[in-house]
Amino acid sequence: MDSIAQDPLDRIQLADQCGLSEWLYPAYAKLCARDASLTAEEGRRLGFERYAALSRIREDDFKAIKPARAAQSASFVFGGPMHGSDVQVFGRPAELQPNCKNDCCKPPFGLSSKEQQFVAKVAGAAELKVD
Repeated sequence: MDSIAQDPLDRIQLADQCGLSEWLYPAYAKLCARDASLTAEEGRRLGFERYAALSRIREDDFKAIKPARAAQSASFVFGGPMHGSDVQVFGRPAELQPNCKNDCCKPPFGLSSKEQQFVAKVAGAAELKVD
């Protein structure tokens, strides 16, 4: 089953169909962390609520990182210390760890550090709450 669900969208659909809610947040995080924007087709597959929530999280992150990147550029150009960088790194909260210890419940694909940052943001979105 793991090999069929490597794509985050496939993983979300499979999680919905099979009741594997512990697969949702990592899959949402992968969609938020990737460089490519969400597409209209992905929006249809996700549904409006999820699509809107993931788009909002991506946009909020972009807005938060933009000033930090400007500060890094200014620091590089002027050779001074960097100020005003409030990019926070979020780990995976303990409450998001799967309770099941079987291999079938463990997400087989790892999350990059960028993707891990999105897990807490995804978990905080009311539209993306899992049971």
